[in-house]
Amino acid sequence: MNTKEAEFLLAGLRSEDRVVDDSQLAEALDFAKSDPELKQWVKEQQELDQVISENLRDIALPADLLPSIMAVTKMTQTRRKQPHPIKTVALMAALLAILIALISVYQVQSGSISDFSTAMIDEIEQLDSFEYLSSNQAEIRDWLEAHSGSSQFQVPTGMEGFDTAECHLFEWKGRRASLNRVD
Repeated sequence: MNTKEAEFLLAGLRSEDRVVDDSQLAEALDFAKSDPELKQWVKEQQELDQVISENLRDIALPADLLPSIMAVTKMTQTRRKQPHPIKTVALMAALLAILIALISVYQVQSGSISDFSTAMIDEIEQLDSFEYLSSNQAEIRDWLEAHSGSSQFQVPTGMEGFDTAECHLFEWKGRRASLNRVD
């Protein structure tokens, strides 16, 4: 450590500081004890600090200082709680733009009902046979679930008591779809 580094560290040391927990500050104090000029500088700095502290103690604080500080703090906190209207509108516009973009992406990826209907008709035209045949709805749901199809199908009204059902799974836009025929 040199004199300049020691001065830098000791400049913040107050005369009332008796315990030093900082290893660098302790090293600077030890260095000052071995350097007469630095030792004198530290003594002068502490004397000046003592004079300034005494003079500051003699200054009377305004009686309303604490309430004034508290009022300013309360105003500042109140202002922070109320967002600026322009920022709120800009945030809402940004969120709306993101929502529109997400909906657009979803529609492109998911396709329309008419696209799905066309794909279903094409699948039927190319179908040689169904992959699964059963007369039990629970078995059909289990088979669909086991083969990554949707087991959440609804039998059309009037066809609930079907004798047999046939199932076929196919890919449409990266997702599994099922074609179910009931007799």
